[in-house]
Amino acid sequence: MSVANVLEVVKLEDLVDIRVSNVDKKRLPNEPTVKLCNYMDVYANDYIRAHNDFMIASASIAEIEKFKVEVGDVLITKDSETPFDIGIPSIVTDSIEGLVCGYHLALLKPDKSLIDSVYLAKQLGSNNTIAYYLKSASGSTRYGLSNGVIAKTPIPLLPLPSQKKIAKISTTIDQLIEKTQALIDKYIAIKQGMMVDLFTRGIDLISGQLRSSVEQAPYLYKETELGWIPKGWDVDLVDNVLERIIDYRGKTPEKTETGVPLITAKNIKIGFVESEPREYISSSSYDSWMTRGIPKLGDVLFTTEAPLANVAQIEIDAKVAFAQRVIILRCNDRMNNDFLKYSLMSNDARVRIFSKGSGSTVEGIKQSQFRKLSITFPVDIKEQSEINRMLNKLNYKINSECSYLDKVLKMKSALMQDLLTGKIMVS
Repeated sequence: MSVANVLEVVKLEDLVDIRVSNVDKKRLPNEPTVKLCNYMDVYANDYIRAHNDFMIASASIAEIEKFKVEVGDVLITKDSETPFDIGIPSIVTDSIEGLVCGYHLALLKPDKSLIDSVYLAKQLGSNNTIAYYLKSASGSTRYGLSNGVIAKTPIPLLPLPSQKKIAKISTTIDQLIEKTQALIDKYIAIKQGMMVDLFTRGIDLISGQLRSSVEQAPYLYKETELGWIPKGWDVDLVDNVLERIIDYRGKTPEKTETGVPLITAKNIKIGFVESEPREYISSSSYDSWMTRGIPKLGDVLFTTEAPLANVAQIEIDAKVAFAQRVIILRCNDRMNNDFLKYSLMSNDARVRIFSKGSGSTVEGIKQSQFRKLSITFPVDIKEQSEINRMLNKLNYKINSECSYLDKVLKMKSALMQDLLTGKIMVS
């Protein structure tokens, strides 16, 4: 790679044949059946592939001929509810028989002697093109790109061999991203299945394996008001396994630009705390603000509304302030905090939580109702810890892959920006 020269900028209409589709989702009996590439097919995918689940519709012979989607075509979203969702590109990589470009999209057929399809799509998704479309979009409740705006889209043009090298780099990175995301999805699916098994069957501490199911070994289970649970497990109210609830709902502190991080319901997700949005209170007001109780490392965080039932844990040993729709849970000696977190994340517990929820527009749960929530758990703390260990192991894999994915995405963003603007030239 080397330092670039100034790139030639060419209008999109000089590089591609632009076809704005008018094919809708209707299925008429007098028209041939087609697969329809819709707005969401383009918006949600960088690549249009044969395994995508396309809608079945119909189109006239003339429409099929004009808007048929072929390998190497690029599609972009033409209009949407927000200006940030227009001009989103997707590349067609597979030959898909009977696929037609649908309404709200523009079909671009590149002149392959002038521009590479992948290079074109990446230029259309670049910061400069996004800025051009944001500035040029028209509308108030629904935003769109006129045919003229699309035609005049400025495309920085490199020699074709350089375009193909950039396309190869980009495709390689995209494949790595897809494989990493697939691995994350796999681990998440395994975790979801494992949680169902762990909270219905538990762990046999002698073998270290899941107990046989109630169908296989009913003598290992007992019937309760919450259904069949392993012998050695108990059913009780959340209130009876807690040492303390620290409740900062209804309090809104004065926020500052820096200071002690402030965590609200907006930061708490299912299983982790998101750093954004970043809000703070002043260090000098921390003690006076946190009069209801000081949280500790490992305490469980639970959102009581907007959103309801997001659960995480305090994982840093540092000063953190809380406010707005958050309660902090600390277990007594009957349960450890990690197990409570996972228990509240389990499907059965979430069903019971939402059944106690109230509110017509914003669903929430009162602290008094939350305290009366019934949960199941092993009486033996060692079994709780073994369940935690198995789930923590999967969480570590998920978090490691997510961290790696984040690094790859940042690397891709920086590298592609340099390549597409000509700051760095491929050789």
